[in-house]
Amino acid sequence: KGVWWEFCRHTFRLTDIVGFKFEKLPDNEIWAADGTLHPQRLQHLPIPSFFRCLVRATTWKCMKMRTSFLRVGFGSMRVQQLFSMLLLMAVYARQLLVVLNATDSNVLPAARDLCEEIKLEDGDAKTSWASWAWDKLASVLLVDMNV
Repeated sequence: KGVWWEFCRHTFRLTDIVGFKFEKLPDNEIWAADGTLHPQRLQHLPIPSFFRCLVRATTWKCMKMRTSFLRVGFGSMRVQQLFSMLLLMAVYARQLLVVLNATDSNVLPAARDLCEEIKLEDGDAKTSWASWAWDKLASVLLVDMNV
């Protein structure tokens, strides 16, 4: 047992789970004979049309692939590792740019973000498409806190 588990167990008053293990469904319950997702599995997914399209897009008939390469054991781990690595590299690159900007301008990122937020509220800031999209998304998702 790890130190982190012991910390969480004592903090949140958790008990050990004895005998728990993950079970993988057999392939014939997930995949149909033609390489598509089994219709019974599609019924349990939140957006069946998206997953049907995803499987179709990741099955390359020109390379003699019968099933999607996202299928466990058929390259899914490589795709997941590549996606995770690219996402992590993007996060690290952004953080590096934030630090470089802070050292160049001699302004802490928190102070810069606070000033930018005040400018956004006043309507004086030059906003990018990302901040505009975040503003629209936040207005839809977040509840008014002035209750």
